[in-house]
Amino acid sequence: MAATLKDVAGRTGLSISTVSRVLNRKGGASRISKATVELVLRTAEELNYQPDVLARGLRLKRTQTLGLVVPDIANPFFSHLTRSIQKAAHRYGCALMVCNSEENVALERTHTELLVGKRVDGLILAPTGEPGAHFALLGARKAPFVFLDRNVEGVPAPAVLLDNRRGGYVAARALLEAGHRRIGLIQGSAASTTTIQRREGYLEALGEAGIAPAPELMVGRYYSRESGYAGVRQLLALAEPPTALFATSDVHALGALEAVLEAGLRIPDDLSMVSFDDVAFAPFLFCPLTTVAQPWEAMGEAAVDALMRRIDAETQEYEKQVFAPTLITRASIGRI
Repeated sequence: MAATLKDVAGRTGLSISTVSRVLNRKGGASRISKATVELVLRTAEELNYQPDVLARGLRLKRTQTLGLVVPDIANPFFSHLTRSIQKAAHRYGCALMVCNSEENVALERTHTELLVGKRVDGLILAPTGEPGAHFALLGARKAPFVFLDRNVEGVPAPAVLLDNRRGGYVAARALLEAGHRRIGLIQGSAASTTTIQRREGYLEALGEAGIAPAPELMVGRYYSRESGYAGVRQLLALAEPPTALFATSDVHALGALEAVLEAGLRIPDDLSMVSFDDVAFAPFLFCPLTTVAQPWEAMGEAAVDALMRRIDAETQEYEKQVFAPTLITRASIGRI
C-alpha cells in the first residue's frame, strides 16, 4: 500500500496540515523552516510517498509541468543544470519539458511560445541575452517565468545568476599573480550577460595591474569547442602571442587544448590556462584545468524554488539571487 500524508506526518511527528503544505506547496509553505521542509521531503522519499499528481493538477487547474529553455544542451554545464532542475521539479510533483535554443533568439522565441501553448505552469529561461517579443507574450499571458544563468536587460523577472564579473576577475587575477601580462580572452556569445560580465571582470583585473586592454587578445564569438579552437589559433598566430589563456567556458577549453596540442605546445609549460564552469571532465584532462566553478546544482534548485513561489503567488517580487563563484586551482597555470 502506498504511503499517505498521515504516514509521513506520523513518522516526522508533524501535523498532517504541515506535511501537506510542504508536499503540496499550499499557502504558507514558504514560512516553514528549511529544516522542517528537509525532514518532510526526506521522510516522504524514505516512505516512497507518491502524491496524486493528476488529482492535484485538476484541483489547482494546473498541468504539473514546467518548461525549460537552454541555449545549448550539449554544453556540459547546461546538462548539469538541466539535471538539477529536473530533480527539483520532481520534488514538487512536476514533469519538465526541455527545449534547446541553439543560442538563436528566433528559436528561443519559438520554443517559448510552444511551451506557453502547451500550458506549462511556468518557465525557466537561460536566454541568449537578446530582447524579443516572446517576453512580452509571457507578460501578456501572465505566465510565470524565471531567468537562470543569464538575464535580459530591461525585462522584469526573477533571476538566479552567478556573480560572473567576480568570476572573470578571479580567473584573470590568478594568471596575473603567476606573472602573466598578455592574457588571451576566449569569449562566448556577444549578447549573453555571462560573456559581458566575465569580460568586465577580466578587464577590471587587468586595469588593477596597470595593463591596458589589447583588443587583439579578445577573441571568440560563441560558447562552443569550435570557437575555442578557432580563437586560440588566432591568438597563436599573433606576432606577440599570449602567455596565458582565459577560456570563459569549459567547452572553449576543449577546443583551446586541441589548438595548443596541434601547435606543438604544452600546458602549463608553454601556455597557462584558466577556464570557467568546472564541469565533470575538467579535473581529468591531460592537464587538469584550473577553473572557476559554478554551483550549478544549487542554482538549478533555486530557480525551481523561485518559479514555484511565482506559480503559487507567494511573491510578486522580482527577486534576484546571485551565487558566488569559486576558483578551483589545479595544474594548468605555470609561473613566468
